[in-house]
Amino acid sequence: KVYHRDLSLGNIMMTENQGDSEGPWGVLNDWDQALWIDAESTDRIVCIVSCFLILTYAANDTLAQGTWRYMSIFLLLNIAKPHDIFDDLESLFWVLLYMAVHSFEYEQYFDMSIFDETETVLDPVRGKISVGGYSKKAWLQWTPLVFHCKPLHTFLLSFRLFHFDRHAYVARSRDGEE
Repeated sequence: KVYHRDLSLGNIMMTENQGDSEGPWGVLNDWDQALWIDAESTDRIVCIVSCFLILTYAANDTLAQGTWRYMSIFLLLNIAKPHDIFDDLESLFWVLLYMAVHSFEYEQYFDMSIFDETETVLDPVRGKISVGGYSKKAWLQWTPLVFHCKPLHTFLLSFRLFHFDRHAYVARSRDGEE
């Protein structure tokens, strides 16, 4: 398993074609924050990484991994959360949505500030920390964006609903409603 942990617009490169390949293709670069996990030692690795992050926070005053604008809601709300594959998938969704609202026509107003929302809160252990994700979470729940490009609209709607369902499931699990 590999978690990239920094999916962002700047880390995805596209080209028109490469050698014998037909059509465009892409490359994911900037693997300096990646986490490589052996499937048999996942629990041990997550524990080691969590301890490392706590020590890193003590030294560097930050736990966040990734580009704030594209980070998952769970990571924005809880910077000490261990990164998982769903965080990378959600980051990819935010990258695609960001690119889509800059490149395609759509029906209603879209508030770009959801990508950069931060709030400083006082943590009893860590002092002042930045959190975010509240606007992203509200947007997932309540704001359908209609793109004029039907295939793009269908894809982003499906991807959005996947993440909405994931957040709803986690909320139900926390409340003991599974």
